[in-house]
Amino acid sequence: MPRLPLFLNIPGETRTIPLAMYTLIETPGAEIAAARLCIIAIILALLSLLFSEWLTRCSRKRLGSMC
Repeated sequence: MPRLPLFLNIPGETRTIPLAMYTLIETPGAEIAAARLCIIAIILALLSLLFSEWLTRCSRKRLGSMC
């Protein structure tokens, strides 16, 4: 059975954020788009962190702070 890599980049179909940033930085005149993508990535990371923290707090409340 063939193994698929966890992070896959299919040319023309999918793209990772770092690869998209690199492509935009290397493209003349696309610095603003690269900065916009960077800001979106930072916001997404912060929202994920906040959501994770919220889920942790909710689970601790439900478990009665046993941990």
